[in-house]
Amino acid sequence: LTSTDADLNVTTNAADHKVVYEEGMYKVVEKVYVAQIGEAKYESLAEALEEAKGESNIVVNLLGDATLDVTAWDDLAIGGDATQSITINGNGNTLTFNKLNSDWNHVATNGATLILNNMTITDSGRNNGPWNRYDINFACNVELNNVTAMKALAFKAGAELNNVTINESGDNYAIWIQPNGQTVAINGLVVNSAGRGIKIDNQYAENDPAVVTLTVRNATFTTVKKAAIMVKSAAATNVTLNNVDIS
Repeated sequence: LTSTDADLNVTTNAADHKVVYEEGMYKVVEKVYVAQIGEAKYESLAEALEEAKGESNIVVNLLGDATLDVTAWDDLAIGGDATQSITINGNGNTLTFNKLNSDWNHVATNGATLILNNMTITDSGRNNGPWNRYDINFACNVELNNVTAMKALAFKAGAELNNVTINESGDNYAIWIQPNGQTVAINGLVVNSAGRGIKIDNQYAENDPAVVTLTVRNATFTTVKKAAIMVKSAAATNVTLNNVDIS
């Protein structure tokens, strides 16, 4: 059904359709759902997360490639004050973090742990910053399971990585950890980087550096630059390596 009538009224028994205005006319088109919580389907991941923010444990399933806007610090933090965990099951799709701010964009929650499963993650790359031009910056506790990252990762809080591949084309570190007293546990990691591997550095920190505990197991680093793991924190760092190939 198409019409140029601005007062067009459409009645359909299909909840999966909507009216849009394209090329000078109104059209009835099928909705494209990218996220699902329970039986409810949503056209955007942000809409799904907003609807569920009152829940303590949010579980979202991606039905297709999705985008989530992020901006400076925690301006667009997801989840509610009582939310403890946010799980996004990717089902093999790609999640793009869209940087609305030119610099210092953060994936943030209101205190919840963000769990990303079975997906590819990247960002929109809009930037002016020296290292932020590549990184996906997590300001919350995060758990990545069976994830391929097409950009470098930065952690301001705790992180758990299981079977993660990082394909980093920029001349920087594939993982950057700000020493805020957290634990970063890695089991199963492949780093393909035009730059370096892991860096722990209090650069840009808002607080005094605190001890980081880093465990890396079953990892392979293929880097153009020489450093696989570099610690430049003013605080102590506990590092455990097991079955790590940095040759």
